Amino acid sequence: MDFSKACETAFNYFKKELGIEGLSAITEDDTSWFFSCEHDRIGSTIISISKAEGKMDYVDILSDEGYEILRKSKKVEVPEKFAK
Repeated sequence: MDFSKACETAFNYFKKELGIEGLSAITEDDTSWFFSCEHDRIGSTIISISKAEGKMDYVDILSDEGYEILRKSKKVEVPEKFAK
């Protein structure tokens, strides 16, 4: 999956499931991109989208594994058309 399609997928997911239009931040590692959005009532929600298959999953930032994944990932600029 390419980066633009992954951004579109994450944007549409947050819009449909949470009613939020816009991505707050994007990070990446070798295998996935991590997309976050901010919500007034529920805080941050983060999903991952794999670069190879386009598979989407939730990231539990409160778990040790989720925290380490995000800590080691590098920041990517949010494309303007997907920014919050």
